[in-house]
Amino acid sequence: MSLPSSRFHLSVDDCRYSLRFTPVTKAHYDYKDVVYDGTNVYFLISYQNSGDAFPRPPNGGIAANVANAFVDKGPVFRQPSVHEAGPIWLALASACYLRNTSNDMMEAVLAFDDAGPVSPGNVRIQKTRIDLQPEFPNLPIKAVFFDNGKLPNGWTYPVPYNLGFTSAIYEVQGFKSFSGFQFPAESTLKVYYHKQGGRTNTDLRLAVQYMITVSDVTLSTDVSVSQPIIPGPSTLIDNRLHAAAGSVPFRRITSWPSEQDLTNSTEYKHALTLPRGLPPYTSTGRRFIVLLIAFWIIAAFPLLFVIRKTFRPKTLTQTAK
Repeated sequence: MSLPSSRFHLSVDDCRYSLRFTPVTKAHYDYKDVVYDGTNVYFLISYQNSGDAFPRPPNGGIAANVANAFVDKGPVFRQPSVHEAGPIWLALASACYLRNTSNDMMEAVLAFDDAGPVSPGNVRIQKTRIDLQPEFPNLPIKAVFFDNGKLPNGWTYPVPYNLGFTSAIYEVQGFKSFSGFQFPAESTLKVYYHKQGGRTNTDLRLAVQYMITVSDVTLSTDVSVSQPIIPGPSTLIDNRLHAAAGSVPFRRITSWPSEQDLTNSTEYKHALTLPRGLPPYTSTGRRFIVLLIAFWIIAAFPLLFVIRKTFRPKTLTQTAK
């Protein structure tokens, strides 16, 4: 089974990036934005002009929310409704992160895995083996992720998977030259689950496959990465201080709150009074089950990948035509 393809546009400025998804038709949403500003990662999905837009109240009543927004610490945003963001980040925007972290342990890039959805309270730190391009853009050629055999609740997978197993493999199928540099033109990320009755921990089933296609790359010295524009009254889930307050919900925001705005808010103070250990927040409900059993194919065309040369060869000083 495959789901509809997504088109995306990605801008990268060293560690910062801006990623926009646009659907082939606006039957369900207008666009989805994922932006990392070097500290926080923002996500916004707009319904303002889509077929799923919320109905307007009659007689001049208060307008419905036109978008859903999330904010968390970055750089990877993990949320089932935009689960494709992690694989694209790994393929095309992870060079800065991988340059500044150990090559054998890193945050998981997926919004879900064999254990279920990944929430701010249970982000996986995985053993990883990564082969990088030796030269710019220094992106992954191949990455293998290993599950340690333990579930987030402390339990273990059944024997023999309690010994650990390969949970995902990212690999570039082909490179293409843009402005004299080799970028991954075709790549896949395959996600594996344990198999019922498996005899060895290498006996796995392919659960999800992402396919990422790059059609165009432009190098530029002028890149703008900023918070997504909030198109109107929107809901917000703020996870930046999740360890202290959990997921803090806001209704009808029109701008992104600063961290000080968050801690001064009534919503945050109320969240501090709530018992912890509740099931992690998710906005996708039953639809998430579909993601776990479906083969998701992402054919990204066209893609415009823009990267600022903060430490790049000095000979490239103009935008490629």
